Amino acid sequence: MGERAYADTSDTVILSTTSDILHEWTRFEEDVFRRLAADPEQKFDVLLNVGSGRRITDPERPFFDKFRRWYLLEPDDGRREALAAAVQDRDAVLLADRIEQLDTGGLPPADFVLCKYVLQHIETTLIGPATDVLRAAAAPGSRIGLFLATTASDDSVFQIVVPAEAAKAVPRKLRRRATRNDMQLCATLTREQFDDLIAGPAEFPFIATHHFGRRELAERFPDFTVTGTATDVGFLETKVA
Repeated sequence: MGERAYADTSDTVILSTTSDILHEWTRFEEDVFRRLAADPEQKFDVLLNVGSGRRITDPERPFFDKFRRWYLLEPDDGRREALAAAVQDRDAVLLADRIEQLDTGGLPPADFVLCKYVLQHIETTLIGPATDVLRAAAAPGSRIGLFLATTASDDSVFQIVVPAEAAKAVPRKLRRRATRNDMQLCATLTREQFDDLIAGPAEFPFIATHHFGRRELAERFPDFTVTGTATDVGFLETKVA
């Protein structure tokens, strides 16, 4: 087993040495952004990136560089401070709002709205309002792109990962359902448990992820098309009328 960090957030995940999932995700993202950058119908004035993390990642960079103005949404103070330093040489506006609270009236309509691995980490009751915000931010004729944690089954899965040293703080009822190794505890949650944990306050460190099943993808994003997948992740996009 080994430990790696997400490039944009620095959250750690545990990986098997025989299957480097993050490497696969990087290749997947490179393919998606390469295709988007080569689209002859895409306009490259205003980009809105929702959930920007600490920096612009290597797969994102060639696509982002085509845009004249960047609007980067990152509500976490520490990540936003690091992001500000990383993009100080660009025409970039950093926003501190949570996705579902963003007032799009003060923003120029975006030629591309990117929401990358955000909707999987918010309360399920907020996914609809958050998606409405993405639509409101997009210019007519533009595109919205979503990266999401997914599952190959019809049903959605809710999962929590807790560092091993914090496992004792997890409620016993949930701990009994979990698997554990030297580095982490991993458990499957109900939708209600997931929403309660995300809503906080957090009593122990964790990463909780909503993996969207095929049925939920069709119900929540009926006008989006899945145009790419890798292990446990997918990319959806739609064109705004």
